[in-house]
Amino acid sequence: MSSGLLAIYVVETENADEIYRYTTSLVTELLRVPNKLLEPCGFIALIECLGIVTFFCASNTVEIQAAMQVIWEYICPKSKALKNQVSATTLSTLIYTWMFLLTRVYRLEIIFAWQGVISWFLTLLKEDATCVAAGEALALIFEYDKVDRFFVKTEELLSESYDGLRKYIKNIILKQLESTSMEAKTGPPLKQMFNNAARTDWDVLMYFKEDKRPKYYETFYEQKLILTSWSSITQLKFIKNFLGEEEFSNYLMENEVIQELFAFEPYYEEEETPTLYEPTFEKIETRVYLPGTRGKDPELLTKSQIKKEREQTKSIIDKSKTKLMNKRRTFAEERKGKGYFQEVVSAVSLFGLLS
Repeated sequence: MSSGLLAIYVVETENADEIYRYTTSLVTELLRVPNKLLEPCGFIALIECLGIVTFFCASNTVEIQAAMQVIWEYICPKSKALKNQVSATTLSTLIYTWMFLLTRVYRLEIIFAWQGVISWFLTLLKEDATCVAAGEALALIFEYDKVDRFFVKTEELLSESYDGLRKYIKNIILKQLESTSMEAKTGPPLKQMFNNAARTDWDVLMYFKEDKRPKYYETFYEQKLILTSWSSITQLKFIKNFLGEEEFSNYLMENEVIQELFAFEPYYEEEETPTLYEPTFEKIETRVYLPGTRGKDPELLTKSQIKKEREQTKSIIDKSKTKLMNKRRTFAEERKGKGYFQEVVSAVSLFGLLS
């Protein structure tokens, strides 16, 4: 678990490759432990850790598909020992982990080693415990639009075009999905399982029946995360299951790696705090009394008297402007704290504390 959490943080650092190699080596070694010594919960924890570390720290698709191959050996076991190690519960976890890693592989880089995958998932689609996970896996594979990389052609299909092959496989899947849905209406255990995953199951059925893209959304801190691809839905389910509901919500709001993965931009409401507003412009009005002008008719004044009156008026106005500017300067200094500082300096000087 700790390696998985660390992987999310070091994904873009030089330590990512070191963590990938150390973790994959340790996990594959622990998976070889005899079934009696390894509890089911411990087995699931190892598989999920392998998935999360590979997803975030693997440097190329070869490394990712190598981890997928380790997981596939348990999904489709060839030996009795491996088959006995996998229960119905752990098998669903294995499928979802394999799908999670597939979402990191570029579709043109999918190697042909997976050509039996669709046939095996069709088999698991018939099983009560794995039908939901297998249905989602098939939907993810079809979304990649490279079904020929996951299916072994029979002799009668060798000359079939890609579109023909895709349609052929799609009809087989749809027929099995409709059959499973009908059984879910009558079989109590299967019905309960389908009720728990009703939305996803319906999306899978509609995807193959009407080519309808899935639409999945969840709300985190009153913000909606909307997903419209099987790839992103698979990633969300796996990471949320790995971290836990509450912890995933925190990662989604704070971790840039997770935000970038789901193209999620968190919105934070600014808290209302008291703010001191200061005017950018102060308007001060003053009235100026001009002596000797009242009651005099300007037309009766001589040129020298008019000149003298103008000079007196200009002098009074200039003095008023100077007084006004000084007052503004004082206000500005008080806002910046200079006024208080000057008062302190004056007080200190008054008491002879400064030399």
